Amino acid sequence: MGNHWYVRYSGTIDSSIIEVNLSIYQKRRPRIIEGDKIVFYFDRAFISSGVVVKAPPLKEEQTEAQSEFEYVFGQIQLIDTPNDLLGYAYSLPKVYKHYIRPYYHFNRSYGSLTEYEYNVITQHDYFISRTAFGRIINSLHPAHRGSFINYATEIDPTAILNEQKDYVLVFNLLKDYIKYHIILQAEMLKESNSILANELNIESDVGFLNPTSNLNQSLIINRQVERIQRAENSIIPETSLDTIAISISEIAQDELVKNNQFKDKCLPLNY
Repeated sequence: MGNHWYVRYSGTIDSSIIEVNLSIYQKRRPRIIEGDKIVFYFDRAFISSGVVVKAPPLKEEQTEAQSEFEYVFGQIQLIDTPNDLLGYAYSLPKVYKHYIRPYYHFNRSYGSLTEYEYNVITQHDYFISRTAFGRIINSLHPAHRGSFINYATEIDPTAILNEQKDYVLVFNLLKDYIKYHIILQAEMLKESNSILANELNIESDVGFLNPTSNLNQSLIINRQVERIQRAENSIIPETSLDTIAISISEIAQDELVKNNQFKDKCLPLNY
């Protein structure tokens, strides 16, 4: 069946291209051989797939200096957009940290992929529930990420400690955490601002010291409420946490195979 690889490529590939010639420079002959399947990686995106139709002789193994190893790739197929690596970050076992900057995992001139990863990339077969969880938790402040782990461990320790994670379960735990520890706190702040404005008329003067600043910077409550309201106005029903939770629960059975690929992986948190 052959192996699977990504290969860095500088340039564009369009539908008219039949073959791609590419050289890899290093001391040791790459393990890529004829018949192997590859995806071309350029400018932080997977642009096309192909098959190795010509490879250097296997006898060209070790050299004293850096050498040029020439390859020819055929059966070129463009990979539809969206094809940015960032969109695949939570669906590829190869990405085990740097979820916000997954490009660090693809910084070599070439690298191995599993057949599963190759299919994810070429077929856009995302691990949707893991992606939903990962994108939302990593958009939170680092303090909230740590606080969520403590919260989830108290509510359901197995959700965090099990080798194989149930991402529908952990997403719902995250949804509840956001509801009770972020949204509820925001509602309390809005109510406090309403009292300061309507009863005391001092909403522009009251705030908190910024705990992350050494400059005695004040966080005026009124300005924080304005930020909260702008964020609330940007939410549409299709992107609400409740809608996402329902959507991923409906495909939970279909994603069991994907989950098996991540049974030895930690929750996808950036620290």
